[in-house]
Amino acid sequence: MPSVSGSPINFTPTIIANQMIGNVTNQEAQQAALEIQLSTGNLVNSPSDNPAAAAQIINLNDGLARAAQYQSNAADGLGWLSLGNTTLNSAVSTLQTVLQAAQSVSGVAIAGNPQALQAVASQISSARQQLIQLANTTYDGQAIFAGTGNLTAAYDANGNYVGGGSAPTRTVG
Repeated sequence: MPSVSGSPINFTPTIIANQMIGNVTNQEAQQAALEIQLSTGNLVNSPSDNPAAAAQIINLNDGLARAAQYQSNAADGLGWLSLGNTTLNSAVSTLQTVLQAAQSVSGVAIAGNPQALQAVASQISSARQQLIQLANTTYDGQAIFAGTGNLTAAYDANGNYVGGGSAPTRTVG
């Protein structure tokens, strides 16, 4: 029998039983932790499992969330720019139509023909309304030419600028 300082150590049935219960309890806790890892597929399920790894996981998740937000911002910016480009192309086309209408008017064509002059004036007035409508084009509920000041319209019905603020920005990296 082992001894400490020459005296024998007595293992009573109570001590042995308590050690066995403690060992079983520890093994059950380890098994429960392994079962949680298996069911979740994660090695770290709470910061107490591995504090250093938990900190790394938090940092990685933050990085992933930032990257996803940057991707969303980039897609939003591309959609905004694409619509702006399409809108400007439509405005240029409308202005070219007005230019052609104005160039088609000659003194001979309208002399004594007020209906011809009225038709050109009507065409130009219609183009003006179309340009105001194009200038108030919205993307995701915000007027694309209004800056950050007025979200719903860049121009009023008379063609006066009612937008303001700064140009919208998107952070992509």
